[in-house]
Amino acid sequence: MVPSGWKRKSINDIATVSSGGTPSRKNESYWNGSIPWVTTAEVHFGTIINSAQKITDEGLSNSSAKLFPIDTILIAMYGQGKTRGQVAKLGIEATTNQACAAIILKNDCNVDFYFQYLKSQYENIRDLSNSGGQENLSGGIVKSIQVPVPPLPEQQKIAQILNTWDKAISTTESLIANSQQQKKSLMQQLLTGKKRFAGFEGEWEEIKFNDIVLSTQLGTTDRHKGESVKQGVPLLKMGNLTWGGFLFNSLEILPKNKLEESLLLKSGDFLFNTRNTPELVGKSAVWKGQLTKATFDNNINRIIFVETIDPSFICVLLTTGKGKSLIRSLSAGSTSVAAIYWKDLKSIKFKVPSLPEQQKIASALTAADQEIDTLQQKLTHLKQEKKALMQQLLTGKRRVKVDNETEAA
Repeated sequence: MVPSGWKRKSINDIATVSSGGTPSRKNESYWNGSIPWVTTAEVHFGTIINSAQKITDEGLSNSSAKLFPIDTILIAMYGQGKTRGQVAKLGIEATTNQACAAIILKNDCNVDFYFQYLKSQYENIRDLSNSGGQENLSGGIVKSIQVPVPPLPEQQKIAQILNTWDKAISTTESLIANSQQQKKSLMQQLLTGKKRFAGFEGEWEEIKFNDIVLSTQLGTTDRHKGESVKQGVPLLKMGNLTWGGFLFNSLEILPKNKLEESLLLKSGDFLFNTRNTPELVGKSAVWKGQLTKATFDNNINRIIFVETIDPSFICVLLTTGKGKSLIRSLSAGSTSVAAIYWKDLKSIKFKVPSLPEQQKIASALTAADQEIDTLQQKLTHLKQEKKALMQQLLTGKRRVKVDNETEAA
């Protein structure tokens, strides 16, 4: 069913659909020109304003490539991973390869409305793919996609509302990127002593890791096998540890009768991942009582430092930049599983300032992390709200007013 005043048509009814082409790679005069040539790798739910590759006028004239106008909607008909079914909008005149379907809407259709609609239908469009060894879309399938057709003023109003949300999302993403870059720059200065806080001076002391460690302890080898346990203690495994933090999804629960009280985590415990894939081994984080009770498994080493060392400072030092590279260089093992042994870890050397300066640096970087986390939470909320709004506006379940009165959405 469609709402009153709306119709339902195919893409073929409201647009012309074609695809691009690829000039011969054997002819160098066809390539490295000034005409953008878009591939499916660049079709990713945004507006395309440039392309990695460009062709010449000669390449355009001697191939099946076509120059598409601004506001052409592109759909990736095939591509690896998640590429198939993704859409983009041209913000420039451009050509494409043959793996892109180009949709040029008729004059009584609002390009942003249909761009938003096709983005919302990503999974459904993928399901239309041909079955076989490689699931692809085709021009015929793209033409057959069913779309709603509200009156043009309503299309324009819905697109305006959703574009406003996109701007808020884009602004937040830019703020996150800027904050991450600022934090990276701050770390590079603070963790090398190039930038000092007021009141701190003197040389940093070079120490060996083993000299600042009071004790180490691997976690439990116990695992719960069988039915899920509702009562017990959460067990942190290597997958729950990140570079400087924790993931609490898919937590295993260890029954209380298998719990060693000595392995309960305490606030301030430094946890180090001793075994993982080569890309992930060596992760560490400081436990700050995120859960009321928790324990850890034997792929994690709990390290207790001497009183002159701040665990949060060491965590930042070893999970970023040169420290992270140093830790990962210690790993040994196969291509699928790697380990970092205590005999190697305890021998590494680095420079540290006084405890008060360590704490000041850790506090500043923690504040930067909290700012980024707040922005990321805002971004998640914006995306969820927009998704819910799309489901209502693009189906007509929630209508908008198109006169001078305040819109309903």
